[in-house]
Amino acid sequence: MSDDLEFFRAPSAAAVLTTLGGGTALPTFDGLRADLTEPVDVLLLMEELVAAEPDSSLITGLVWPEIDMAAYGCFLSNAPHFGEPWTYGITPTVRDALAAASPAELAALRPYEDVEPTAAALEQLDALAELARRAVAAGDSLYYRTAGHLTCPQAGLPTETA
Repeated sequence: MSDDLEFFRAPSAAAVLTTLGGGTALPTFDGLRADLTEPVDVLLLMEELVAAEPDSSLITGLVWPEIDMAAYGCFLSNAPHFGEPWTYGITPTVRDALAAASPAELAALRPYEDVEPTAAALEQLDALAELARRAVAAGDSLYYRTAGHLTCPQAGLPTETA
């Protein structure tokens, strides 16, 4: 898989909705682009960073479009705005862990035993940690948008776009 993601910081989900709607986050907000790479990408590394936390969720939920994803199940292709970028909130736990992590801690993450993250994924994670530090300093939240869509493992059908 190779999908571009936009990671960015914003004061609130309301600010994201008001400013972006379905539009691009960059350069409107302070952020960066990342590419999901196989076998270990920046999202997996972020999940690994908080795996031992009581709240180890990566996202707070869907910010845009404002739909009930559960109502569509594995049939998100029927949802409004399917095929457009969707925006997700990143939990404060992940933001704070990224902001607090040292470069050595980030480089040591291994979501899969004996599988080394790519240099590109680690560089993106370092850049994300810097973004998280700016977000914490400003009291902002982190968000991400993805241009592609994933598939529903049970049926091989699209499950989300962002």
